[in-house]
Amino acid sequence: MKRTLYTFFVSVLVSTFNPIHAQYDNKDIIYLVFQENDGSAPYNRGKKFYYEREKGTVFNHLVRGSFLFKDGMKSDTLDLSELHKFKITKAEEIDKLVANWRERNHDDLVSYYGDNYPPFDKNGMFETYIIEIFDEDGCIVVYPVSWRGENTTR
Repeated sequence: MKRTLYTFFVSVLVSTFNPIHAQYDNKDIIYLVFQENDGSAPYNRGKKFYYEREKGTVFNHLVRGSFLFKDGMKSDTLDLSELHKFKITKAEEIDKLVANWRERNHDDLVSYYGDNYPPFDKNGMFETYIIEIFDEDGCIVVYPVSWRGENTTR
């Protein structure tokens, strides 16, 4: 019994003060605006559809990435006048944000894992939201999403 309690308390302490655990609590927040394809982009870009296999709505961003809004997640509908309160990230800025995250967290990763630490994907670096604008209704919808296709072999 004492050993079980000791193991429990050690695991709680390790998980609480673990530098890698801390970096997940400090994810950068990014907001991307979803735009539908007007025909000027490749056919699969700027599309929104429900994907049964992943049980959620897929947003293929017009410029960068594919995102999943899973069933059961809560979106937020706001008045269009609220849009100015969000710091919109441009797709072209994402590579720079990834590099900044890696640089900021490098020392913690090395101290925890050593020089050969595992790769981290954008879901581990960012809390990502897609904003869909409905001009005709005068509202926006903010969806918490995850990046699709992360941690896959190329």
